[in-house]
Formats: sequence, structure tokens, C-alpha cells
Amino acid sequence: MLFALAAFSARATAAEAPPSTSATATLSEIEVPLVLNATLLGELSVRVDPTGTQPGDVDALRLMTLLRRSMPEQSLAPLTQRIGNRARVPLAELSGLPFTIEFDTGNLQLLVTASTDLMRVSRIDLSGSDTPDLSGYQPQSRFAGGLAIAAEQQWRHSGPSAGREPLRLTLDGFITAGPFPGITLRGGADLIERTDRSGFAVVRNPVRASYDLFDQASHLTAGEITPPTTGFQGSGPLLGFAVARDFSAIRPFENVRPAARGFITLDRRSTVIVEVNGLETRKLLLEPGRYELANITGPFGASLARLYIEDDLGRREITMASFFTAATLLGDGLSEFGFSVGKIGSGSGRYNGPFVASGYLRWGAGNQITLGGGAQFADGNWQTSGEIIWGTVLGVIRLQGALSHVEGQAGRSASLDWLHTTELAQGKLNLALAASVTSRRFGSPFDSLPPDNDSRWRIDARADWQRGAWGLIAAGSFNGTRSGSAEQGYSLTGYWSGQRLSLTASAGASRFGAGRWAARASVGISLRLGRRGNLSLRGDSYRSSGSLELARYPRDEIGDLSGRVRLDRDDRRHGATGSLRYFGNRLLVNADQDWYSSATPDLPDQRFTRLRLATFVGFADGMFGIGRPPTYGFAIFKPHSSLGSAKVLVRDEAGFKVGRPGLLGPALVPLNRSFSPIELTADADPLPAGYNIGDPRLKAFPGSASAYGVRIGSDAWRIASGFLLTPNGPLAGIAGTVEKIGDKKFEKRLFFTNSAGRFAVDQLSPGEYRMMIGEHELARFKVDPNAKGMIDVGKITVARP
Repeated sequence: MLFALAAFSARATAAEAPPSTSATATLSEIEVPLVLNATLLGELSVRVDPTGTQPGDVDALRLMTLLRRSMPEQSLAPLTQRIGNRARVPLAELSGLPFTIEFDTGNLQLLVTASTDLMRVSRIDLSGSDTPDLSGYQPQSRFAGGLAIAAEQQWRHSGPSAGREPLRLTLDGFITAGPFPGITLRGGADLIERTDRSGFAVVRNPVRASYDLFDQASHLTAGEITPPTTGFQGSGPLLGFAVARDFSAIRPFENVRPAARGFITLDRRSTVIVEVNGLETRKLLLEPGRYELANITGPFGASLARLYIEDDLGRREITMASFFTAATLLGDGLSEFGFSVGKIGSGSGRYNGPFVASGYLRWGAGNQITLGGGAQFADGNWQTSGEIIWGTVLGVIRLQGALSHVEGQAGRSASLDWLHTTELAQGKLNLALAASVTSRRFGSPFDSLPPDNDSRWRIDARADWQRGAWGLIAAGSFNGTRSGSAEQGYSLTGYWSGQRLSLTASAGASRFGAGRWAARASVGISLRLGRRGNLSLRGDSYRSSGSLELARYPRDEIGDLSGRVRLDRDDRRHGATGSLRYFGNRLLVNADQDWYSSATPDLPDQRFTRLRLATFVGFADGMFGIGRPPTYGFAIFKPHSSLGSAKVLVRDEAGFKVGRPGLLGPALVPLNRSFSPIELTADADPLPAGYNIGDPRLKAFPGSASAYGVRIGSDAWRIASGFLLTPNGPLAGIAGTVEKIGDKKFEKRLFFTNSAGRFAVDQLSPGEYRMMIGEHELARFKVDPNAKGMIDVGKITVARP
């Protein structure tokens, strides 16, 4: 598989090279990340000149699609007007907007910076009067749902347990009932084959109901939940009820969520790929739970890492991994909160712990200060916390403090975060600091054991200066532990990024535990291949390691193949790893293979192959469909039988092919966002002669689990034409309506006659019709069921009205 992927990537890269024309000969098209206020939204296409320092234009449709996920239409209106109906727009024309859009040549990314009042928070009206006007959108199905099904099989090729490992089946389903946004019930299970192959063990996944209050930016959940938390608060499985307001987004089912300082929580079993400077540095298979970022990304240089996360259903998310996450200032008088109550669970589906109450509140006191506090209590154990966020001319400062009393032991913790951006030497300088101290016995009511913290203190600092294609990064991570097992490092990194080539060099030192500081240096070279290909070479003095990686980044379009293959060697092992992703019409396919041989007796060989297939069966508005597992809701596109052999294709706003009906029935298209306008368009080719397909388009404003049914074409595709005559000649220059006899739901059609008395009426189905002028019936005609396309109803003689 590794060699096949490498060959495929090379062929695909060559095939995607843009054509050379006089207009674009000096521009090269590449895919780059779009980052809004330090949040990664996705990837889009830009064109740059050969030096890489002057961007040309950007994919306007994709830009608008990604920004709509986080910004309201009124904030985007100036950008919409500036773009007009163009598919691409020069970046030079996007200056002077209420927010800034600039191309980061050093890191090859498109940066959008918007103030708080331009984000989704600005459209929240706490009185509820700003509920979206849904009259211009298709209503969601009143009763819809579906079941995602995934199968994962792994084969181990080395060691005493070599052979096929137990098959793992994952089921995840939901049902949504009612009008927008609907009440959603979600649950599932994992079926794991027993080692003796005698059957499957069933592990039930949490079951919960949820309801979103869009106008309040809040969501309610009940059942087996994970409580909303902030700061130092603890968390765990809970059988109970929760309500939370989050201005950034209403995404109650998002797999990746921040969890306290320096942690993330995974709700589902996931493969996590850590990428630093465009090169994969680690690949981890993680079970659901809370993970410390330092254990995932590593401490050397306190790098800003990008995490590619694929859950057990093949759904993909991208997030930034950074310690520097000072919370956003809230506008004056606005508040965010999260409250929950219930019974603590053991993590195995049993809830035999004590009852707990947990909550926090953040409130904007003016536009420059945000205050917050929180508390948790259960069976005599408690934690209380407070925070202040202050926006100053020297940056955003966040102070947090917390006290706890758990299992009779008192504890305390405090933290300081600071973020600042300024201009220096004709470049931009970003400064960040994150510091914290924690006592041994600090904990929360969710702790199952008496707290015994190993960490005493931690400081992470970073200074990033960039000027054009050049940049310097000084970073360090220092911490003290009670066990003496601290992992620390500091570095100075320089980089240059051109049109295709990027160079990175780092020098610093790292230390493990009480050992001596060891000098460490690394160098990296990255070469862009076409729009989506990348070739990277990296060497590191640590363990004399080196790697060569070829990658083709994914695109969510049916038929897309993406993946990466990497060769590694160091003092302890050597080998290769590869991954392949197929974005199908009905399913997602992921394949991974590791093939490493050990160079030391204490490290076993690591050789395995993993294959996962995932699909989804859903229903909405009386239609059933099979497609890829959705992260949010979905839409089913069902072509009418009158289209015959016409090929139907569904595209998203960016023009990507996302669905296609076929032998397995209608197309089921997952929706890629919620609580934001979305538009999917279907077309058919070739259409039967005279066929009027109408407007087969879904224009929707979906909730977190909305579903829609869209019918493409109909029986009313025939066109009737003829002549209206009187005994004295043609009935010329009149207008009226056509009604279908016996069908009260038929929408009246207009007709006109020309000087010869000729008329034509479209969108007719088989049946009998009458032609009306006001309340007066002028004539009747029939449409035969066997008739197709244009139908000649002949000459109809009538009395002059």
C-alpha cells in the first residue's frame, strides 16, 4: 500500500498542475489554511507569484463558505458586495473591509482578523427577537434520523500476537423530531469481537437528548452527558441535565473540545495526526477521554501544532494545538455560562457516584473587561474558581485562580495568560505567555481518587516575528514536577517560505527529568507539489532521526483520494508508515499501515495494517438514502423517474461534487455545518427533450441535526401548446390561467396567446385541465400519461369571452 500511494500521489500531482496561460503563467495555485482569529476554519485555494511573497487571488466561493461558519451575514455583507458574482477575487481588492484579510507568506496561510462585535456574538438578541427568518429556507423534516455504521479491522504482522485482531463495529444513530432546530436523541454502541471468535461484546455508548436555542446561543442536553466546564474545573461522565451558552458556536456533538488549561477532550475513539511545520511528527490512536497537549505535541519549542483528527466513523476535523488560548472578551452586558447537575459515572455505563452540581458564568463588564467564576460540589467535595480577562494596549491578560477541598485535602491553583501583537522592524511580532502553579492536593469533585498532582508549575512562552517570507520564533516550555520527571525545552527557529519551497531550521536544548540539558538541532525542507501535494524532509539531532514524507491533502469531493507516506529512521528503529483516505459517494474508506523494525532489543517491531469503512443510512421526508456519515445533519436528493437515464450530480457552494444518485437509490449528502445558511445544487444531464427541471436546490438553515428531502424533477414536466380559435378567427392577445381539474394543490399556470392565437403552458402532469379568464371557463384539454415533452393539443374552438 505504501508504494502504491507514493506512485498515486506523484501521478495526481502532475495531473493537477494548472494550465499555463498568458494570464496565469506567473501565478501558481496552492491549498492553504484559512485562520480566523487564531481558529482554523478549513483550507482553500489561493494563487501566488513565483516568489511566494505576493498573493494573486483567492477562491471566493470557498472563502465565503468557510467564513459563514463563524460570522453572520450582516458582518460579511461588505465582503459579499466586494466579491460580487466572481468565482475568484484578487486579494488586493479585499482591503478596507471592517475586518482584515491578509496572506501570511511565512506560514502559507490566509489570516482573517475580526473584532468581537463582528463575530456571531453580535447577532445574538437575548430577548429572542433575532431568531432567523426561516421563510426563505426549506423547512427541515419533522421526523428524520439515521444510523452510521463503521467496521474496523486490524492485522498485526509481528510479535507473538501476530494475525487478525478482533473486528470492531461501531454504530451511532440519531433521531430529530419537530420544527427547527428540533429535539434530537442520539446513541450508539461498539461491538467488539471476542478473542476466541465466539461472538461480539457490546459496549453501549452514551444516550442523550438535546435541544438548541439558536437565538440564545444555548443548548440543553439531558441523559448521559459531559458537563460544560471552564478553567480548572473537572469533568467526567454524568447522568443528568446541562444547559450552556456559547457564543462561538452551538456544536453539542463536536468530537474535539477544549477541556481546562492545556487539555483537549475526545468524545470518540480517534486517530490523531500531529503536524508541525507541515510534517507529520506523531500518529496516535486514542480512546475517548481527556488528554494533555504536552503529551500529544511534545515540548520542544512549544510549537504551534496542527491536529488532524479522524474519529471511528471516518469523520475528519482539524484543530490547532496551543497552550496560548486566552478566552475572548465578551461585549458589554453579554454573558456565557454552563450549568449541569446529575450523578457521576464510572465510565463503564454505570452511574454509582455521588450527585454533583457544576457551573460557571462569564460576564462582559464593558468592552475591555470580562469577569468569570465557577463552582463544583459533590458529597462534601468542592472546587471554586474565578477569572478576569482584561484587554489593554499591551495585549489581552487573563488571570485565573481556584481553590478545592477534595477527600479532606485543601488545594489551590492559579494561572496567567498573556497575548499581544505589535509591529516591529517592518514586521509583525506575536507574543504569548502561559504560566500556572498547582498544589499537590488540588482537584475537583469528579476525581475518583484523592488528588496527587505531579506538576508544581509550568511556563510556556513564545515570540513569533514575521516579515514577508521570513520569520523567527523563540519558544520555550519549562516546568517543575514533584517526581522530577519534567520534560523541558527551548529553541530558536528561523524559516523562509516561497512559492513552492519552505525552509526551517531550529536550534535549542531539551531535558528529560533531572538529566543534563542536551543540545538539539533540526532542519526541515518542504516542497509544494501542485495544489495539494507536499514533499517534506526533516532531520533532527535527537536520536539522529530523519524522515521523508510525501503527502496529498484531502478534499471533500466524491472520488477523492488522499493520504501520506513517510520513511523514518533513528537510533532505535527504522521503517515506513502510510495512510490512505477515499471520499466515496456512499462511504468513507481509511487504510493505515506501519512497518517499523527495531534496532534495539528493548523495542519490539511495529508492523500492522488497519482498514476502516464507514457509511450511513438515513431517512427524511419519506425518503431513504445511503451516504457518508454526517457530522451534523444531511439532505437526501431523490430524482424523479421521469428523468430516465439522466445523470444527476449534487454540488456544494464551492462547486465540489458531494452526492450522486445511483443503483443504491437517492443521494444522501452530509451537511458540513450547522446554524449557518447552506446551499446544495443538483443538475441532471442530459434532460429529456422539453424537460423543465425547475430549481432542484436545497437552501437551508440547518440545526445541529437537521435533515431534508429534495425531489429532483417531477411528473409535471410536460408542455402543452395549441391554438385558441373563434368562429371569426384566432383569439389573439388574451391572458388567463390554467387549472387542473380535481387537484386543489395544483398551482395555477399562466397562459398568453399571440396574434395567431397560439399558447403554451409548462409544468403539467397527466390529467385534465381547464383554461380560465377570471371566473369564466374558456376551454379544456387533456395531457395523456404516455405523452412526453412538448404536447400538441391542437386547435380549440371557443366562444369569444
